Amino acid sequence: MSNPRPPQYRPPTMRDLMQVDGLSRVREQETAKINHADAYPTPGRIEHLRLVTEANDHLVCKRFDGSANFGADVLVAKPYQLRHVLANYPQLTDLTTIEVYEVEAEDGDGEERWVVVPAYHAACDIYAATVTHTGVLVADVELRMIDINADGRAWAEEAS
Repeated sequence: MSNPRPPQYRPPTMRDLMQVDGLSRVREQETAKINHADAYPTPGRIEHLRLVTEANDHLVCKRFDGSANFGADVLVAKPYQLRHVLANYPQLTDLTTIEVYEVEAEDGDGEERWVVVPAYHAACDIYAATVTHTGVLVADVELRMIDINADGRAWAEEAS
């Protein structure tokens, strides 16, 4: 007689949770896992978020269900080429932060003031993917979500 295989664990889906306790239960569970690095969804999953505020190298967002924000803050790394890190720009000799959306870039031949275009603004839609590594630390914890830059944001020289 052979031993039957033990059932494999399958995390509950949103549909499973909604059928059990309703949407408020789903939101409680989602909120509880936001700040726990091991509890993020499988890498590659993309989530629809809304921007609350912007920092130099990351965004503070809320989950968005199509009509309202909900849950705890979700920290999202900015795309690699929008971070305020000199090492990300080998062509530059200096990078000085003026504001979260503005830097002064120097390449040895002169300075330029750069701004992010299109600008991030409160309540704008952010699409973020869960990944295994972003390189962005907040309070010594590496962020596990990154803005996929669906709006094609980039640094552009500020008009004089």
